[in-house]
Amino acid sequence: MKRILMVAALVLLGCDDNDNNKSSNNEINNSTNNVTNNSTNTLCQEIPEIESFSRVAIISTDYENGSIGILDMADENYEILNDQLPVHSDALGRVYGDVLYIINRLGADNITAYDAQTLELIYQVSTGQQSNPQDFVLIDSCKAYISLLGKSYISIIDPVTGEISTEVINMDDFADEDGLPEISFMEKYDDVVFVAVQNLIDYVPSRNGRIVKLNPETDEVSGIIELSGENPFTPIVKVGDTSLLAVGCAGDFSGDDSTLEVFDRSGEIVQIIGDSESIGGVITDLVFIDDYCSYCVVSTPDWQTGIKKICMENESEWIIEPGEYDIAGITVTPENNLIFGERNTPAVRLIDIQNEGTGPVMLELSLPPSFSRPFIPMD
Repeated sequence: MKRILMVAALVLLGCDDNDNNKSSNNEINNSTNNVTNNSTNTLCQEIPEIESFSRVAIISTDYENGSIGILDMADENYEILNDQLPVHSDALGRVYGDVLYIINRLGADNITAYDAQTLELIYQVSTGQQSNPQDFVLIDSCKAYISLLGKSYISIIDPVTGEISTEVINMDDFADEDGLPEISFMEKYDDVVFVAVQNLIDYVPSRNGRIVKLNPETDEVSGIIELSGENPFTPIVKVGDTSLLAVGCAGDFSGDDSTLEVFDRSGEIVQIIGDSESIGGVITDLVFIDDYCSYCVVSTPDWQTGIKKICMENESEWIIEPGEYDIAGITVTPENNLIFGERNTPAVRLIDIQNEGTGPVMLELSLPPSFSRPFIPMD
């Protein structure tokens, strides 16, 4: 477990894998608001991420090979279809409308778009040598952002054609002595994009973490949220139906300085709802099940993993004790089933949140689930 956590945390900077950039007529649907791209006179549509879904894509890897399986939840008897799509050994993903975007990190350095229904390739585009892309956030049907751990800027891409703009969002002001800000996960909330800045020198935090706010209309920084903890490591997640977001800070991974912090979109409210004592280790992934409580994958100081329920005001309890499973990734279904990955078996396990005493149902995978955000809601 220690080796897996450190490999995932100490991300090496990669090189180009494929510079192909294939255009497509694939349409992204489910629009809510429309704006116009003045340069092309194209109608730009806002597309939300999938919220109500009956399928989940699962990224699995043994750090040499990567694969996507599909968890089908359409019937009462859940089923996993393994090895539906080969991917890089270090990959993340998001689905917007009818398109699955795969972020190939750690040496592949590209974004690959697939039809979310057929899994047919739409395009693959390089993000640049040693760029190490970390996340992909869709602004609208004309524009998306790509965060790059190995660069001091955020790339702007046309999500339909895969064309990367020569214009970038400069993040030099947030770099430390190594010249890089270490830009990680992102999350769009209404008209703001929140970006985690880790600030690492030789993989050690150089200062407390920050959440940088971007204005997607101007592609400029609009504000800074100073976190109490160092190294914002987890995905940025929404807190139920509130206007709040949350992030877990890993510090130096010892568990002595970890935090779970909640902030609002203005940045005026920052609250620590979990400290090193109540967390009991380092949070590697999390999901909020309502406006008050989260379920967190926690790696303890002795490198065992469990799932802890952490609520506001530092209230916490273990749902799955550390050491029972080697856990990677967590999400929740619309039916309130908690899904987590188990690397040892390997498998996906499901728990009914309303009946936490029920033993988890197991569905086997062909490869261990990816350490970082392996679950992608599809439709």
